Amino acid sequence: MLRVFCTRIPELSDERVLRSMLPLLTKVRTEKIDKYRRTEDKLRSAVSELLLRYGYHLVKNSPDVPFPEITLGKYGKPRFVGYDELEFNLTHAGNYVACILADCEVGIDIEIFSKKMDLNISKHYFTNAEHRFITEDGMSSQRRFFYIWTLKESYIKKIGTGLYKSLNSFSVEQQGGTYKVFEGGVQQKLFMRLWDCYEDMSMSICTAENGEELQALSIEWILFEQLIGFFGIC
Repeated sequence: MLRVFCTRIPELSDERVLRSMLPLLTKVRTEKIDKYRRTEDKLRSAVSELLLRYGYHLVKNSPDVPFPEITLGKYGKPRFVGYDELEFNLTHAGNYVACILADCEVGIDIEIFSKKMDLNISKHYFTNAEHRFITEDGMSSQRRFFYIWTLKESYIKKIGTGLYKSLNSFSVEQQGGTYKVFEGGVQQKLFMRLWDCYEDMSMSICTAENGEELQALSIEWILFEQLIGFFGIC
């Protein structure tokens, strides 16, 4: 089972909506929000859990099922308490927020092509194979940089290490129209998919299982007004 939900926040400075969300969130989430200084960062974080709650109710097919507590793993990956059969992952960038729920280990990442990147970064943080892939086609090198970045992020979020794992300790390589992960020359047993959602935004998902389902997966876009209205926020 794989379900991915995405929404767009229309106004990142809306403190009133943020205040209305806070009582609905878990302790883990509110503690994280308290560490942010900017309203837009606080709001993105709050909406990510609200979207997760919305998706959870859809997966469970009931608006009344209690939402479980959330705990953090060794490197900070969030998990449900007492629901080992259901995994999730969250991501946000710019005005976009996404979450995935699955019955296997999973990671998701979105990136916004908001600025021109110095491609020399890939020499220092990516593998040689990734750097070649990025720079071999000058016309699309910027987009390819973000492709690799979001694919690598989805992988380290799937395995739960985050950036505690060096980005050049593994390689994401395109083979036959799909992307594979190699560590120490050994292909990892996983599945990846990359979407160009908009001209300026891409999304990647990495899963331990459900490869065929991932390739057929459709993103479920939720209007922001629909999302907050579900929880009685106007």
